Amino acid sequence: MRRALPHGIWIALLCGAWAGAETLDEAVDRLAKAAAETRDVKIQYAVQGVQPAGSAGAARAGKRTVTGTGEFLMLREGDKCLQRLATNLTIEAPGPDAKAPPTKATRNTLSVNDGQTLWLADTGRPGKQAVLVQKQRAPARGGLRLRSSLATIDSPYTTTGLKAEMKEMGQYLDLKLAGKGTVAGRPTTTIELGVKAERLKGWGEGRIAAALARSLVEIDDATGAALALKDFNGAGELLRSLTATDVKVNAGLDKKLFAYSPPEGAEVIDLNARPEPPKAPEKQPKAP
Repeated sequence: MRRALPHGIWIALLCGAWAGAETLDEAVDRLAKAAAETRDVKIQYAVQGVQPAGSAGAARAGKRTVTGTGEFLMLREGDKCLQRLATNLTIEAPGPDAKAPPTKATRNTLSVNDGQTLWLADTGRPGKQAVLVQKQRAPARGGLRLRSSLATIDSPYTTTGLKAEMKEMGQYLDLKLAGKGTVAGRPTTTIELGVKAERLKGWGEGRIAAALARSLVEIDDATGAALALKDFNGAGELLRSLTATDVKVNAGLDKKLFAYSPPEGAEVIDLNARPEPPKAPEKQPKAP
C-alpha cells in the first residue's frame, strides 16, 4: 500500500521545481557562455524545404521541394571568429503538365568570413552560368550576415555574441523557451522565435502561406551552436529544416579552410571598390 507523502514534503518538492525552472534570459546567458568558450566547431547538416502550393512562386510552378546538405565551420583567431557556411541543394519542381517528369536543378552557395573579407558565392542561379561572387569588408560584428532564422547559425560567434543577438531579435520577434532536446546525440535547448501577433494580423492569405512566421531552434548546450532549425509559415506548414548529422568540437581546424579565391570565370562584384561620391567644389574667397 502506497503511503502519501507528508504535506510539507510536497510543498518542498513544488518549491524546488519552481526554483529550478530556467528563464529565457538565464538560458541565453548559459548558451552564450558556452559559445564563448568554444575554440572551433564543424557541423554537417541535412537540409529539407518546401515551397507550399499557396505561395506566389509555387502557384505558377506547383510545389517545389528542396533537399541537400550544409556544412558550417567556425575557428577563433584572437578576438575574431572565422566562419564558413556551404550548402549543396537540389530543387525539384513538377513538370509543365501532368505527363511531364519533374525538373531538377542544383544550387550551391558559399559564405566565408576570413577575418578581413566576407565572400558570398552562388552557383546555379536560374539562367546564369557564371558563379556570382560578392566581395565586401567583413562586418564589424563578425559573422556571415545571414538573414531571418538562419542568423542563429552565425550569431553565437559574432563579436556581440548570442546574448546581444537574441536581444536584438526580441525587438521584432517573440522569443520563448520551448523545452529540451537532443540532436546528433548532443543535449540541446530549444528556443522559439515567432513573428509578433500584431504583424501577423496584417498578412493576407498568400503571404501567410509563403512567409516565415515561426521558427524552432535547438541550440547545443555545450557549444551554443544551432544544431537544428525548423521554419513554419502562418498556416503551420514546415518551410525549411536543418538538422545536424555530425558535430566536431575543438578538433583543431586549419585556418586554411577559411581561405577563399573566386574561381576562374566568376562574376565578381567588389563592394569595396564602389566609387567615392564627388567632392563639393571648394568655395572661392570673396573679392576684397
